[in-house]
Amino acid sequence: MTKLLYSAREAAAALGVSYSLLAHQRCKGDGPAFIMFGGRVCYRPRDLEAYLEAQTRTIARPRQKPDTLSHNQDVTAAKSKPANGKRARKAGVS
Repeated sequence: MTKLLYSAREAAAALGVSYSLLAHQRCKGDGPAFIMFGGRVCYRPRDLEAYLEAQTRTIARPRQKPDTLSHNQDVTAAKSKPANGKRARKAGVS
């Protein structure tokens, strides 16, 4: 007979991820469906399989639209120095 429920550690091992990553995903609502059984977190084998199927991708990540900037580009622009290389002084400070 196959197992009906896996512990969180067994589920993490079956998925090939760390226990802490699985716990983090569970808190964010990103991980596989789980059951609270007697105060313990448990996973059904079919929920782990469904989660793996949902993670299947044909490309690494969708292409970004050319007219949108990424967060890193916005931060870089905000941190750029003035042309003379010096920081601007606060008003009223000599």
